[in-house]
Amino acid sequence: MPENPSPAVAAGQEPVAAGRPGGQETVAAKPAAGAGNGKAGKPPPAKAPPAQPRLSDLAAKGLMCWLGEHSAAWRDNLPLNIGVIDEVYALLDRQGMRDAWSKRTVHKA
Repeated sequence: MPENPSPAVAAGQEPVAAGRPGGQETVAAKPAAGAGNGKAGKPPPAKAPPAQPRLSDLAAKGLMCWLGEHSAAWRDNLPLNIGVIDEVYALLDRQGMRDAWSKRTVHKA
């Protein structure tokens, strides 16, 4: 025998919702607009300020400009050869600029 027998529906009557006394159904509350982050009542986190570029990134841009002045491949955006790093080091040696740029800078460029 069922624990909560369903109420009988008389002719012409609406069925009564079962579950709570008086026929009231439970309805889950909807979250407020914009509260979908799972942290009710807390504002969204503030955006972090843009990060400063690394010195090696700035140096790599400077090296690329220098290479554009001294190499047709860099100036004309031609495809680079396999082993281009060795060619860049050779160019830096010929120009006396080998010590001006770090290994990291050369590889980033």
